[in-house]
Amino acid sequence: MKFQSAKMDFRAFVRVMVCGCLIMSGSTSDAQKQVTERSGKKVIIATVPSKVSGVLAGYNGKAGEIKTKVSFTVTAVNPDDTLTGDLTITLIKGEAQKITQLVGTTLAEIPASAEMKGVVARFENKTACPEVRIDLPVREIIFGRQLLVYDRLLLNFQESRKESATVICAYANCLNKGCFGCKGLRRRLNELICGTVKTE
Repeated sequence: MKFQSAKMDFRAFVRVMVCGCLIMSGSTSDAQKQVTERSGKKVIIATVPSKVSGVLAGYNGKAGEIKTKVSFTVTAVNPDDTLTGDLTITLIKGEAQKITQLVGTTLAEIPASAEMKGVVARFENKTACPEVRIDLPVREIIFGRQLLVYDRLLLNFQESRKESATVICAYANCLNKGCFGCKGLRRRLNELICGTVKTE
């Protein structure tokens, strides 16, 4: 019962946070604000590493299936409510060996992980906590000289009591309601990412 009560209180806090940011965003015009910045601690906002299988180019089905772990680290929350960030793909143990057997290359030519910078992701329609899901447009990843093809990359942010996770939850709720007042939440996420705090 205590766990359920705590969970309800947390969800209520998220709803209050959304409403608060909606009110704040419309209370004062930008022309009337004097904004200063101070440095703070940068916060890493990333999805939960997820197991996703790709297929080695030139192969079909299980024969060419390669298992990977994929995560997305946010570097900016954009005015159009998309997320820019870095995508990291790591081969699960044993999969590099499988690639060498399929294509006749050496382990030295197969990196353990690959990264794509500047990837733009979108929130999945009507997504909400406890798992806020994002859709990434990436379908092909290069590992060394080999190409992995993915059907679809759907990753998620996990609900927690960390401020960054709480704001992500509130932001998703705000977008679901079709509000125009999500600016305060978007700004807070960017402050956390950049380690700067704007005071007015």
